[in-house]
Amino acid sequence: GVLKGSLYHYISSKEELLFRIMLESHAQADGVMRAAAESTDDPLEQLRFYLRQMALWYLQNTERVTIYFNEGRWLTGERLDEVRRQRREFDSFLRSLIEKARDQRRVRADVDARLAAQLILGALNSVSSWYKPDGLYSPQEIAQMFTDLMLAAIAAAVPAPPDAGPPGASR
Repeated sequence: GVLKGSLYHYISSKEELLFRIMLESHAQADGVMRAAAESTDDPLEQLRFYLRQMALWYLQNTERVTIYFNEGRWLTGERLDEVRRQRREFDSFLRSLIEKARDQRRVRADVDARLAAQLILGALNSVSSWYKPDGLYSPQEIAQMFTDLMLAAIAAAVPAPPDAGPPGASR
């Protein structure tokens, strides 16, 4: 491990450390975005993949998520601008998946993609405030329930994923 005092030999300030944490978090989320885009040509299935993987990532990284959303306000200048740009990219990706699925009539025509994306992200971003690792459900079960609920809210019809088992079965 690195001693607290020697940390500043490698990192110039607390803000620099926070910024690095934020960049690494975004890089991991970006990996999920890329994997979702490459997973299939079907935008609803890309959305399903993305929602499940992001929910799982949030559940497995609650400390990082807490730092990202509670401490990010301390960034300034170019660092703050970069994090805001990354957040817009994240939002835009989700919104585009919803729009593409809506264009193919896989999402209801009355769904506003911007509002749906904000609601989904709001639910996702709150995970670190309520999730308990020793709770009733595993991260995988919560991620699946989150995905199913979000898709049920916006989809024209929600087909079960190809590997779905009976209701209540762990996936």
